[in-house]
Formats: sequence, structure tokens, C-alpha cells
Amino acid sequence: GKKSVPIISFALMIPIGLVIPFFWGIITKVLISGSVIFMNKYVGPGIYVALNRLLIPFGLHHVLSSIVRFTEAGGVYMINGEQYVGIMNAMNEILFNLGPTHPAWNEYMPTLSSYMAPAQMLTTLFRVPAIGLAMYHTAVTKNKK
Repeated sequence: GKKSVPIISFALMIPIGLVIPFFWGIITKVLISGSVIFMNKYVGPGIYVALNRLLIPFGLHHVLSSIVRFTEAGGVYMINGEQYVGIMNAMNEILFNLGPTHPAWNEYMPTLSSYMAPAQMLTTLFRVPAIGLAMYHTAVTKNKK
């Protein structure tokens, strides 16, 4: 019935949730070792977006984003003699401390920005208002308030 799906899902997720942490270290090491391909400025963003979309139904896309943003999987960048691990740390240094006149801007920002939810923010921001507008336009005139 209707209640069996949540009950079975809950019962199955308990052992899965207990087992996955033992293997997650291996998954992280695979992602870090593949960072040479993953961070390639031509192929990497496509792989990242594809993996991100595949993980959305399971809610694991946040884990992938965190790994790329804060670990060696996102790359290690030398900026002004300092080492920055992950996309977010390097991007914050360039955006907030160095600015667009620094050579690191042209060198790193095209690659870094392609991993920060490209083309996702506009669709996310305007999706709900667009749905509301569509509902308003398709509603019967006498039902509009």
C-alpha cells in the first residue's frame, strides 16, 4: 500500500547508511586521483555537471560539490606564493583579495567559475516565479483573484 514504500525505504536506508561511510573514503580517493581529468578546463566541467545531475535524485550532489570546492579534488592552486586547496579557497582569494587586475584572475577564474553551478542559478532563481506566472495565465478568468 501507500505506507509500505516509506517503511521499506526507511528499513533499507539504515543498513546502507551504516555501510557507506566505510567505502566513502575510497570514493573520495578515486575523485582526488581523477582530479587531473576532472579539473581539465575542457572536459572537467562537463563531467562535473553530468555527475552532479546523476547525484541529484539521491541528494548526494552536495557531497560532490563539497569535495570539489574544499579538497584536492578541486585542485591545488599557487597564487602569490601561497597554496590554496579546492576551488572555493582559490576563488575567494582571487575575488576578495586580489581583484580583476591581478594576473591570477585571467589565469584561474575561467576554470574556477565553471565549477560554481554555471547556468544553474538563473534557472533556480526564476523557476518558482515562472511556475506561478504560468499557473496565473492558464487559470480560468473567474477563478483569478
